[in-house]
Amino acid sequence: MPESTDTTVTLHMLMRVRLRVAYVCARARVRAAGHDHLAVGGLIAFANWRYRTCPPNELLVVYGMGGNSIKKGGGKFVLPIVQQSKTL
Repeated sequence: MPESTDTTVTLHMLMRVRLRVAYVCARARVRAAGHDHLAVGGLIAFANWRYRTCPPNELLVVYGMGGNSIKKGGGKFVLPIVQQSKTL
């Protein structure tokens, strides 16, 4: 009989280890998902900060590295440090 008790204890320990591994993996996925949302939110905030718009009766002049461009009405993404923009 002692062999079956040892086997039962071993199986019980194995099940506990498997449950613990599953729990740790699930927590890691939750943490990773939280960081993904943070990164996406930061990217959206950065894009919103650098997107310049102007009304239809004005011009948006973007100049700097990458050439010059003029846009009448609408908007354009202006790269930080290497480009600047003015409205006329």
